[in-house]
Amino acid sequence: KAASWLGRDMPLSVIMEECVCVEAPEDYPHYSLYGHIEIIRKVNGELILATAEVQSAQHYLESKARNDLDDRLTEEVKEKNLETAVRLLPDLEEARLVTHRGDLLAYGPAPDYHRPIMGRLPQWENGYVATGFGGLGINMSSTAGHVMADMIADGQVPFRYQSMMDHLSPK
Repeated sequence: KAASWLGRDMPLSVIMEECVCVEAPEDYPHYSLYGHIEIIRKVNGELILATAEVQSAQHYLESKARNDLDDRLTEEVKEKNLETAVRLLPDLEEARLVTHRGDLLAYGPAPDYHRPIMGRLPQWENGYVATGFGGLGINMSSTAGHVMADMIADGQVPFRYQSMMDHLSPK
């Protein structure tokens, strides 16, 4: 919707990704686990449990679609994430719930739905966009922020990011 104010079309699918953060009874490894659920260890030792039992990318986008931008959390998703995580790691039955939260995420069109759109909008002197990171936003946000800040401050893409930005820039 915001891109339309600038005369642009950004074909994005909006989904609601809900996750549960738990305080685990054991010191789990410092890497993510995937097995019908994503289990991501935070630096403080808490675990993020998300995206339980998704069969495919298409199923993921359809089952979590929120084009109305409704960001209400559901008890059903919270329970599904917890149950699926416990099936993978039974020790999590003793985990303490820290929080249940959700974020609206934007995905691009298939097949490159994880490919973000970043850069200066053509025909706009001061119009920039950074969107479409999908579920990778948490992993890419720091770098994307640095790239965009350098680009806005200097008025051009930093040399070290030029090749990457050639593939991500809005057309």
